[in-house]
Formats: sequence, structure tokens, C-alpha cells
Amino acid sequence: LGASGEYGSPGDPGRTGAGGRPGLPGMKEYNQASNNVYNGTFSFSGYKGSSGMSGFEGVRGDLGVRGFGGVKGETGVPGQVGPKGLTGPSGEKGFPGVPGAGGSHGLPGEPSHEKGYFGDPGAQGLPGIKGMPGITGNRGITGPKGVRGETGPQGLPGDGGQLL
Repeated sequence: LGASGEYGSPGDPGRTGAGGRPGLPGMKEYNQASNNVYNGTFSFSGYKGSSGMSGFEGVRGDLGVRGFGGVKGETGVPGQVGPKGLTGPSGEKGFPGVPGAGGSHGLPGEPSHEKGYFGDPGAQGLPGIKGMPGITGNRGITGPKGVRGETGPQGLPGDGGQLL
């Protein structure tokens, strides 16, 4: 009985297992009378009733047998590699040159101490047609340069270049 004199109401029925019976009902939680020390502001909780017994678990069904995977197809035969091409004949290396058979070389020439001659001067070019440049003939040999003359006496500055 609770502190107020009321009976507790029945607790939750136990969960029914597959093929089991319902469990026995438990007692509902109730509050005991509190010692009103501070005008009923505090109270103590009552004890929790025991829950009903749970029913037996049902028998679990057998799992179906797992199916077998399909038969895997056969792997094809790999293709064959064709024959390797023939390599062409390599070019044969020629033999090294054979030196000439004992031919005699000419004798070396004797040194000449004679002075060489100049060729003849070319013929004079023909006179050109007016308006067109004439053909230039070969240039003749230039003569020796003349000796430079001496410088004359200088006049006095400001005399107009007259000699004394």
C-alpha cells in the first residue's frame, strides 16, 4: 500500500516473445509519505516495482541456404604473337685501299734563281661611245716617285710674303 492508502495500479505487461506468453504484471511505482520538514517542499521517492518477467523468446527460423554464384565463363585463349621479321643483311665493309704498286715518283725540280718577268701591258681601251662609259684598259706601270723639293725661305710676318 502507498502512503495515501491507495493500491498501486498494475505495471507494464512483459513483452511477448515470438510464440511466448505475456509476462506477469509488475507493480506501479508509488511515493511514500514524506516527512514534511519544510511544509511539504521535499519528499522522498518511493520504490520502483519490479517489472514483469519477459516471455520466452520465440524459435528463430532457419536461414535459407545461400545460393551458389553462377559459373564463371572461361577465359579466352590469348592471341599468338606473330613471327619477328627477318633482319636484312648488313652491308659488308670494303677492304682498305691497297697502295699503288711500286710506281716511281718524279724527281723534285731544281730551284730556279731567275727573276720572273711581268707580262706585257694590256692594249689601250677603245674610245667609249658618247653617253656610255668606255671600257677601261689595263693600267700601265707607274714610274718612280719624284724627290720632294726643298722649302723656300719664309718671309717675315706681316710683310705680305716678300723676301728680304
